[in-house]
Amino acid sequence: MGMLQLWMEKEGVSSFDALGKELRHRYPGLEWPSARSLGVKLGQLDKGAATWWAKRIDFTNKLAELLKCDPRELGVHSAESAHLPYYFEDFPELPPLDLSREGPCDLGCLVGKQDLDEKHLAPWFGRTTPGQTLVTTVNGVSWLYFPPGTGRDLYWARLNALSPFECVSTTALSTLSERLQKPSPICINLNRDNGHRDLLVLSSRNPECPILICAPFDLPSRPAAGWKEVLEWDYQLDTLEERNLRTLTNSAFSAFDGGANRYRFVLYRDWRTRLITWILNRLRTHLDTRLGPAQLEAWLDGFRNQDVFDTPRSIVAM
Repeated sequence: MGMLQLWMEKEGVSSFDALGKELRHRYPGLEWPSARSLGVKLGQLDKGAATWWAKRIDFTNKLAELLKCDPRELGVHSAESAHLPYYFEDFPELPPLDLSREGPCDLGCLVGKQDLDEKHLAPWFGRTTPGQTLVTTVNGVSWLYFPPGTGRDLYWARLNALSPFECVSTTALSTLSERLQKPSPICINLNRDNGHRDLLVLSSRNPECPILICAPFDLPSRPAAGWKEVLEWDYQLDTLEERNLRTLTNSAFSAFDGGANRYRFVLYRDWRTRLITWILNRLRTHLDTRLGPAQLEAWLDGFRNQDVFDTPRSIVAM
């Protein structure tokens, strides 16, 4: 019996599946994996595999709260090496990715405003051009919006594995308000839209603190404001905090101007063909399958409701 089962026994919890269901029921605000996957992760934790939990401090804290113990009493201390496989929880048969040497299937790209593209994000992954240093090539706020189901979790896992900077996953920026007063760069996986409250935290950050945020929602903006807003009389009368907030939400301003570099992940038109081909090629290294991409696409096209397969996540789950 592992540490987790000892605490489960004290609280009268009979199984990992039951504990997983209770976590999902008690804390619905968190983006838990499926009940089946969560039960597996709890079983792995009981055997001492704590890395997955160490990288998801929100999940760990709620588990400890439910069992009335300290996370360290569950064997969760700090994240181990980030160079670990990425498992496809909705498709256990698909061989995991070694993110230290493998990239995911190329299904789309991050498109930014103000002529920004993905090469501007390379320093966050530890890549620079000759003569540059990492710290001088990241600045301000970079907001990466991934529409639900398009691969944010995999992008974040890769960033977490490769970035030389601190990486933190949270449901609210308010939990990081103290950290954001430090000047060192940080990557944040923001799982929930907390509206104005998070905007206040972000606008009151240390201006020397570079921040990259991955989120399933866009940064609120006021496109009608325009750059001339700074010349308006009411803007001049605002407090510094109010001006910072207005600048942050003014889409006319980039990170260099005190606003944010805004990106949106856009799927390629042939993303489904790319993904199906990639999945089948990856499966063939472990399974004997004669199914081809054209056959699988024809089968999918036979469904009356094509909206069921409108994202990469839905294809992988299928």
